[in-house]
Amino acid sequence: MTRKLFIGFIAVLAVSLWFVGCTTDPAPDEIPPVVTIDSPDQDDSMCEAFTVEGTARDTDPGLASVTLYVDGEEVESVALTDAASYNFEFDVSASDFPADCGEVEVEVVAKDGEGNETSEKVDVVLCNDTTDPVVTLTPATTDLYNNQVVDLAISVTEPNFVRGRLFLNGTALGAWDDDMLATTRITGDQLDLGANTVEYRVEDYCENVGSGSATINYATTEACAVITFPS
Repeated sequence: MTRKLFIGFIAVLAVSLWFVGCTTDPAPDEIPPVVTIDSPDQDDSMCEAFTVEGTARDTDPGLASVTLYVDGEEVESVALTDAASYNFEFDVSASDFPADCGEVEVEVVAKDGEGNETSEKVDVVLCNDTTDPVVTLTPATTDLYNNQVVDLAISVTEPNFVRGRLFLNGTALGAWDDDMLATTRITGDQLDLGANTVEYRVEDYCENVGSGSATINYATTEACAVITFPS
C-alpha cells in the first residue's frame, strides 16, 4: 500500500511539473527593430523643406513607433505596427535654425512593443537662408584710355558664400570659383570701345544669387578740351 501511494505521489508530482513547464512565460524579446535612412545622405546640404525617408521593421512583437530627431530635438513621431516605409517633412525655414549654415544630426529612432529601440543617424548641413548676397564693385564708373588698367575693389556680404564668377559684358571671365574675390584688374585690351560692364556674381548654399557691377568707359584717345578763340 505504501509503495502504491509513493508511486501515485511521484506521478502527481511529474504531472504538476509538466504543467508548470508548459505554462512558463516565454523569454522577453530583447532584439531591437531595424531602421534605415535612405534620404538625406551623409553631408547633404539642405535648404527650405526636405524629406527624411527610409524603412523600419521588427519581427516580434512588432513595431510600436518611429520618431524623427533633428539636432537632438524631437520633430515628429508616428505609430507603426508592421514593417513599413516612413517619411517625415522638415521645413528649415519654419524652424528655429539660424540663417548661417551649420551641421546638424538627423536621427530616426524605431521602437518595438517591448520597448527595444534602435536608431540611424546622418549629419547634414542646414541653411535657413533666403537672402540674396550683396555685392559692390568700386569705383562704380571709370574712364579708361588706350592700354591703361583699373583695379576694381569687390565687397561681398554673404555668410554662406559658395562660389563667385566674374563677367565682362555678359561673358564669363573664367569658371565659377569657391575663393571669394576681393579685387580684379581690367586692362584696356579687354574692353570694347564705349561703355563696358564688369559684373561679379555670387551664389550661396541655398542657391540665392546676388551680383554687383561697375561701368568702364573705354576710348583709344583721351578727349581733348575744345578751345574757342574770340573772332
